[in-house]
Amino acid sequence: MLKGICIDDSYVILNMDETAVQHEYEARKGFVIDMHQRDRSAAGRFFSPLKMSKTRAHTTYVAFISENPMLQEHLPQFVLPNKNRTTRREMETFNNLGDPILTVPDSTGWVNAEIMKYMLTEVRRRLRHARGANTTVVLFMDGASQHLSQDVLLHAARLQIILVLIPSQLTWLLQPLDVECFRSFKDSLRYKQLLARLDSETNEIAATARVNILGDTIREHFVEKTWPGAFH
Repeated sequence: MLKGICIDDSYVILNMDETAVQHEYEARKGFVIDMHQRDRSAAGRFFSPLKMSKTRAHTTYVAFISENPMLQEHLPQFVLPNKNRTTRREMETFNNLGDPILTVPDSTGWVNAEIMKYMLTEVRRRLRHARGANTTVVLFMDGASQHLSQDVLLHAARLQIILVLIPSQLTWLLQPLDVECFRSFKDSLRYKQLLARLDSETNEIAATARVNILGDTIREHFVEKTWPGAFH
């Protein structure tokens, strides 16, 4: 039951959360022989040539998961690259990641009310296409201000999406994506970046390769994998 409404097969329970994905992650620390700076320079590629600007830059990823494992592959996954810091070639790579990974156009890298409305519309459209016009979405999400503007709430009501807000002090317990999913996703992303460095003659990751690694990891964790256990 949800506020007196009986939850039957026409209802689809989802969770949404957003996370900042660094463009590159530092390798995990290990043991390095103590040596003079001159010798370190001579060692060259023994050390990872990673710039701080790349670890500080990020792309926002907004994930959706379903309690119903049969619906996970139908859920859109949204990436929000900053249009002001993304080259044309990188943007083309983002746009070619393939359905259901969608690149939000004209984004500054953050979710706002307009983007939130766009995502809600796309989620409902795809689920009704997969399940039928009587499908009602029950969406669990945190109470971030960009999720709760009057515009967004009215739009959700028009779409007949039931919003269930997770209290800000309880996301660590009640937010399935935060509790169960994002840690393994980022661990996998970090590992794939490490493998790409090892395959590179310069120990660097090309920007387009970085975008494709992100797309592959999203597909692996949130399109091909299901998360019903996270809700329990």
